[in-house]
Amino acid sequence: MSRNPGSGIKTDGRNRLHTVSTWRQERNSSNVFVAETKPNCVLCKGNNFHPLSKCYQFKKLSVEDRVEVVKRNNLCFRCFLPHRLKECRSEKNCFCLRPHNSLIHFSRDKTRNPTPTSNLNLDAPTFVPGQIEGSVEANSQSQFVATGDSSYLTLYAEFLKEYEELGHLERVVESSEPPTHYYIPHHGVLRPEKLTTKLRIVFNGSSPTTTGISLNDILLKGEVKEYVFEAISRFRRHKFAFTTDIQKMYRQILINPDQQDLQRIIWKHGLDAEILTYRLKTVTYGLSNAPFLAIRTLQHSWRRMKNRDFL
Repeated sequence: MSRNPGSGIKTDGRNRLHTVSTWRQERNSSNVFVAETKPNCVLCKGNNFHPLSKCYQFKKLSVEDRVEVVKRNNLCFRCFLPHRLKECRSEKNCFCLRPHNSLIHFSRDKTRNPTPTSNLNLDAPTFVPGQIEGSVEANSQSQFVATGDSSYLTLYAEFLKEYEELGHLERVVESSEPPTHYYIPHHGVLRPEKLTTKLRIVFNGSSPTTTGISLNDILLKGEVKEYVFEAISRFRRHKFAFTTDIQKMYRQILINPDQQDLQRIIWKHGLDAEILTYRLKTVTYGLSNAPFLAIRTLQHSWRRMKNRDFL
């Protein structure tokens, strides 16, 4: 065994290395403990440690009340934490792409109504040429048919009477017409095989005015297409599936009063009776955007009410 001069290593005859002394420099490592504390709910108080976005009581509130809770506690509109919106580091926005939480999203194309009925805009342009000739002609044709079948006029009058009693139609009493209006021609379709509604009134929103343009031509139609795969897969996710129907679905949705004059009709209760003017107050079957407005209202109502406890 020999020592290599100037080194701390011994070698033997077989050139094996043996460590004489090994010096290790131990670094003083400091342990850092991060205490993760869950935020105390500003609504529940007490020992309810959960974020406001997960609060059951918060989700039961209306959108207006949720906004008031956030404002009253000086919380961020995006993440519900106690800082200003411009200081928020979260990159998650609402589904409308605006910098606020989806729980406080308020639709700008819909007006709140204290009843379960929704209140929508037609998304029509600022000017629609009014037309009354087509509506008078269609009404005259209906009266002509009524002369050959007295029950036809009776069913027609009963249908419009029910329309008015339910608040879906109202008589126009103003003598002057608004600058934006449209008269919708209508006619009845007999359905003698039906047990309840023997006659159905069809409103023709595609009837052109003197300019050659109809109301349907300038309405925003929206998108109601649904992918077949999504529809089929919904029935394979659960053991049981239910389908249902909504009675008078279109007529459960009110149109903004400022746009109801786009849905004017005329009617007289007899051949020699006075011509009366009415306005339809609800989504009307026969307008091109009616399917979209109905489906979109259902989807919005589901988002707004899905966390409510109705028991």
